[in-house]
Amino acid sequence: MAEPIPDATPDPNPLLAAALAYATRLAWPVIPLHAVRDGACTCGNAARVRSAGKHSGRKTA
Repeated sequence: MAEPIPDATPDPNPLLAAALAYATRLAWPVIPLHAVRDGACTCGNAARVRSAGKHSGRKTA
């Protein structure tokens, strides 16, 4: 198992920092997803979303 990537500087957004580290250092694909806040999906379509926080944060072709 690979060792965690050390973070040299504190980042105000640790999830973004981790995603960028995986993408740049390990060449892993990173897919932005919506999150769940206060029990609702951050996409703004909470009433129509079946998988809150588990779908792409971008429009797909």
